[in-house]
Amino acid sequence: MTSYSIIIPSKNLPDLLQRALDSIPRRDDIQVIVVDDASDPSTVDFSSYPGLGDPWVEVVFTKEARGAGYARNVGLARATGLWTLFLDCDDLFTPDAPGLMDSHVDDDADIVFFDITSAYSDDLSYSPRHLSRSEYFTAFEGSRREFCCRYLYSEPWGKMFRTAFLRDGGFRFDETPMANDFRFSVMTGIAARKVTTDTHRLCCITERRGSLSHDFCSTPLQLSTRLAVYRDVQELLDAAGVKSYPFYKLVNFTLRHRSHMKDILKEFCRDRKIGFTSLRIRTLLFRILFARWHRRHWAIF
Repeated sequence: MTSYSIIIPSKNLPDLLQRALDSIPRRDDIQVIVVDDASDPSTVDFSSYPGLGDPWVEVVFTKEARGAGYARNVGLARATGLWTLFLDCDDLFTPDAPGLMDSHVDDDADIVFFDITSAYSDDLSYSPRHLSRSEYFTAFEGSRREFCCRYLYSEPWGKMFRTAFLRDGGFRFDETPMANDFRFSVMTGIAARKVTTDTHRLCCITERRGSLSHDFCSTPLQLSTRLAVYRDVQELLDAAGVKSYPFYKLVNFTLRHRSHMKDILKEFCRDRKIGFTSLRIRTLLFRILFARWHRRHWAIF
């Protein structure tokens, strides 16, 4: 029986992909699925692609170049494990990960959330990138930690999903250029019947200069895409009665740190029939009210 399916989307980073694969133990109950998102032949030697020939690794080549969300969906369709985990190709599991996974294999939860750590990709020296997520485990406990994990933990790594839960719920990743994991994370957080939180660190996320996570909303395409995704996620949260406000956080970030792209926000408001002035007022009120709970959670990062 396969206990775990680990899905890794990859594009043009063969050396880092090999490092990620090396962090996964080769066990008969672990299925590793690598989905290549149309890597460039001038960058990747497909004859010696990481994982090829490894009996514990299934490599799937796609030609559509539709992004990490699409690649994860391809992997999901092939998952046979009791639990499904996601790992980006430039990240890696901690040495403790196998034992942590095994300690929860018999849980009756739909999602198990773990703490994480982070490092700079080139030399694996300490990076602070993980702190905004790690804080959920270090600063909170009980219902407050569960709230943060369900509705604010917007990435798929650092989690174990019961595969039947994902399949029965029909959950899929968006196929947008960025933020393709946000709606998936929030939808599963809302739908999960029961979740478990574990303060031990499952994986190490890395930081690279020029990556999407490092250069947040610096182009019109990034901003317009995130506005659309965040608005849809906000509607999901509002419908579920969850007091979390990602769309208004993004609006606040745009007005304060991307003011030169305000016209993109105005155009988005026109398309969605949202009053720009009323949105600014509502955002200001949320910022003030949200700070009464925990000011740091008003920030995007």
